[in-house]
Amino acid sequence: MNEINNDLKKNSLKLTINDKLVTLTFALEPNLEMAEFIKKTLISSFLIKKG
Repeated sequence: MNEINNDLKKNSLKLTINDKLVTLTFALEPNLEMAEFIKKTLISSFLIKKG
Protein backbone atom coordinates (compact mmCIF):
# COMPACT_ATOMS: atom_id res chain seq x y z
CA MET A 1 0.00 0.00 0.00
CA ASN A 2 2.85 2.38 0.82
CA GLU A 3 4.33 1.75 -2.62
CA ILE A 4 1.05 2.83 -4.25
CA ASN A 5 1.02 6.04 -2.19
CA ASN A 6 4.60 6.80 -3.24
CA ASP A 7 3.68 6.29 -6.90
CA LEU A 8 0.72 8.66 -6.53
CA LYS A 9 2.95 11.32 -4.98
CA LYS A 10 5.33 11.09 -7.94
CA ASN A 11 2.49 11.35 -10.46
CA SER A 12 0.73 14.35 -8.95
CA LEU A 13 1.16 18.09 -8.90
CA LYS A 14 -0.26 20.33 -6.19
CA LEU A 15 -1.08 23.93 -7.09
CA THR A 16 -2.80 26.78 -5.31
CA ILE A 17 -5.21 28.64 -7.57
CA ASN A 18 -7.23 31.54 -6.16
CA ASP A 19 -6.35 30.40 -2.60
CA LYS A 20 -7.67 26.88 -3.31
CA LEU A 21 -5.49 23.77 -3.32
CA VAL A 22 -5.73 21.88 -6.61
CA THR A 23 -4.12 18.47 -7.04
CA LEU A 24 -3.51 17.12 -10.53
CA THR A 25 -2.91 13.38 -10.66
CA PHE A 26 -1.39 11.99 -13.81
CA ALA A 27 -2.33 8.63 -15.33
CA LEU A 28 0.09 6.18 -16.85
CA GLU A 29 -1.56 6.55 -20.25
CA PRO A 30 -2.39 9.93 -21.80
CA ASN A 31 -6.03 10.93 -22.12
CA LEU A 32 -6.13 13.52 -24.88
CA GLU A 33 -9.83 14.27 -24.44
CA MET A 34 -9.33 15.12 -20.78
CA ALA A 35 -6.24 17.17 -21.57
CA GLU A 36 -8.20 19.23 -24.08
CA PHE A 37 -11.05 19.69 -21.57
CA ILE A 38 -8.67 20.87 -18.85
CA LYS A 39 -6.90 23.22 -21.26
CA LYS A 40 -10.18 24.81 -22.37
CA THR A 41 -11.37 25.13 -18.78
CA LEU A 42 -8.17 26.83 -17.64
CA ILE A 43 -8.18 29.24 -20.59
CA SER A 44 -11.87 30.06 -20.03
CA SER A 45 -11.25 30.71 -16.33
CA PHE A 46 -8.35 33.00 -17.15
CA LEU A 47 -10.35 34.96 -19.72
CA ILE A 48 -13.38 35.33 -17.43
CA LYS A 49 -11.23 36.60 -14.57
CA LYS A 50 -9.28 38.96 -16.86
CA GLY A 51 -12.38 40.38 -18.56
